[in-house]
Amino acid sequence: MTRAPGRDLAERVLGGPVLWLGLAALTLFAMLPFVWVFLASFKTRAELYATPIVYLPASLSVANYVEAWTSKLTPFSRFFANSLWVSSVTMVATTLVSILAGYALARFRFAGRQTFLLIFLATQMFPAVLLIAPLLSQWYALGLIDTYQALIYSNFSFTVPFTVWMLVGYFESIPLELEESAMLDGCNRFGALCRVVL
Repeated sequence: MTRAPGRDLAERVLGGPVLWLGLAALTLFAMLPFVWVFLASFKTRAELYATPIVYLPASLSVANYVEAWTSKLTPFSRFFANSLWVSSVTMVATTLVSILAGYALARFRFAGRQTFLLIFLATQMFPAVLLIAPLLSQWYALGLIDTYQALIYSNFSFTVPFTVWMLVGYFESIPLELEESAMLDGCNRFGALCRVVL
């Protein structure tokens, strides 16, 4: 059975240039807020609040960036360093714990394994905002208010269940025979994890 030539032409036109033009238009629409914020960062205060709206800055001034990084009122450099430290420690700790926990849950069969997986999944059903009051009272009782530890522990407790759940699926997708081959060649289980699985 042959297809109508008109249908092939319509699919080529709609599936080619029209599709790409539509995707380009959607991308531009999605990028507009970011472009607007980027251009606004170079405007003076008068240009920001001017009516009618000033779309382009008169000159590309980096004064706003300098003020953000050096201001005593809003020390952005300190905020940036705090965020970098907390996210880095959280990332390293989450990665190490999640790899080991995910590997154990994927490779070993033990009583309560399914329960552990369901608990990890159930933690994702509750919004983080529900935990703010209990965490705040807990950090207050432990004397951790206004400390890096409170932020790191909080972020760690939110990220570990999700990453463990994801890594269990990843580890289960890797054939066990690859690890067994590595162990026959002299690797222990941890070596097979590091050299083959990861």
